[in-house]
Amino acid sequence: MGGNENDLSKKIQREKHNTYILALDGDTDFHPAAVMLLIDRLKMYPRVGAACGRIHPTGSGPTVWFQKFEYAVSHWLQKTAEHVFGSVLCSPGCFSLFRAEALMDDNVMKKYSTQSTEPSHYIQYDQGEDRWLCTLLLKQGWRVEYNAASDAYTNAPQEFKELYNQRRRWGPSTMANVVDLLGSTNIVSKKNPSMSKLFMFYQLFGMIS
Repeated sequence: MGGNENDLSKKIQREKHNTYILALDGDTDFHPAAVMLLIDRLKMYPRVGAACGRIHPTGSGPTVWFQKFEYAVSHWLQKTAEHVFGSVLCSPGCFSLFRAEALMDDNVMKKYSTQSTEPSHYIQYDQGEDRWLCTLLLKQGWRVEYNAASDAYTNAPQEFKELYNQRRRWGPSTMANVVDLLGSTNIVSKKNPSMSKLFMFYQLFGMIS
């Protein structure tokens, strides 16, 4: 009986490890090959809990032109730097692949699903759900990676008001989650091999600048 329970436990663990969840926005466009590149990344590295591709904003007009430049700098280059120096801090919800085992880890989905009760929670949890989820993964020792060859296309805000409302949510959430990680530097750097103290200093420098 004990042997059967042990075999069942191992089978469940294996299923959790090899089950992946693709997060998408309703307007995201991609080719199957882009998803296969993310799957290969998770299959190759057991401690990778999430992987994201390169997001291309689509649309027309000056607001979209600005976002294309912004994504090239703050998304493509920044995520590449984080991937090389440590770990990506945010796998965007518009096109990301998550490992079920990582999501089911202690203090990840359980804490992610808790309801906000304080103003700081509303900012950190509800204004940028994808970044908050990645913060929890990083704290549990999982690595988040970026694959520049995995391309996806998403509709970008074409009006300034829409863009402003979007960034009004993203900005405070980004700062709150980075501050959370910086405040837990000693614990995170011990638990997560990708999050060295030098990498955390790089994040502190980036945030101050």
